[in-house]
This record gives sequence, C-alpha cells and structure tokens, in this order.
Amino acid sequence: MKNQETSGVAHQPRQGFRMALRQASRPAHDRTEAMFAEFLDDPAAHLDDYLTAQRVGIAALVMARSEGFGPSHRTIYDRLLRDLDADCGERGLNPPVLMHDLRLHPVAVDYILLGARLGTEVIRRRVIEAGVDPVPRHFRKLSDATPWRLVCDRLDHIGLGTPLAEVVTADVASGFDLFARAVHMTLSDAAMRSAAE
Repeated sequence: MKNQETSGVAHQPRQGFRMALRQASRPAHDRTEAMFAEFLDDPAAHLDDYLTAQRVGIAALVMARSEGFGPSHRTIYDRLLRDLDADCGERGLNPPVLMHDLRLHPVAVDYILLGARLGTEVIRRRVIEAGVDPVPRHFRKLSDATPWRLVCDRLDHIGLGTPLAEVVTADVASGFDLFARAVHMTLSDAAMRSAAE
C-alpha cells in the first residue's frame, strides 16, 4: 500500500480526483440506492429488510477494508455495527454474514461508508414521518464531520490518472458491488423485482 500511496499522491486542484470518482461511481451508487426504493416509499413496512441489509453490507465492507492510508475509523464502524446489532436484536432479526475474500483500499471503503452517512438525516426524517417509534439507532447522525472531511482531503490529494486513482476507483466499484450482494441476500423478492425494473 505504501508504494501505491507514494506513486499516486499529487497536489491536484481541490475536487479533481474526488469529483472524477463521484462521477465514475454514480451508476453503481444509483443501482444500489434503487434496491431500497420500496423502503424509501414505505419505511415502516420495509424497515426490517433495510436494517438487515445495512448490517450485512456494512459488516462486509468493514471486513474488506485494508489497513493503512490514514485513520482507521474503526471506532465509527464499530459503533455503526453495534447500533445495528441492537436494532436488529430488538426486532428479532438475525442478519446473515456475507463471507468473502475481497480486500479493498481503505479510502474506497471510507468513501462509501462515511459518504452514506451524509444521507442518514434525510432517511431519518422519512422514518419519523412514517410513524416509526422508536427510531432505530442506525439513523443517528455522525457526531463529528471530521472523518468525512479527512476522506475528502485524501481524495483531493490523489492525482488523476495515477495508479492510486485507478485502484481507488476500481475498489469503490467493487465495494458497491459487495454491498449489492448483501442487499440480494436480505431483501424480499418483491423489493428485488422493483429494483430490477
């Protein structure tokens, strides 16, 4: 990982590689989001499926995250998983484990997981409006935006077209694919048919 970091880090104008990564990963992001369309339309009816898929997907990504290249954010990810374990336990859910042997660049995993937290408040409002009470712990906001800013800073210092840029771009795509596998494991047949349409 050290070789990739030293060969790939360059001082680019802000939002250079980060914007390129956002554009490159948009189709995979949108496909994954579409799998939760039924939950977003009716959070109360599909909350169990959503929480189960989140638990399986987040655990799979954390398992895939290689070490190095900045902070581990382990404390944040441990809290996310503890919250989901508590939420699922209270609802009688038993999420499966998605076994895999993927190893993904840490900043790619951080980009997916910490970026996803940005949308939590919007989803939380929908859950509240749907009458879900109590609101699951999973929908708590991050108490500190610093971890996401650190991810953005690391991405902004990756040179466009460098070996590191290629690795991170490919690993973000693989990360979204891994999360989609988690969704396929857990969502109902009806939800999967809706996502495929």
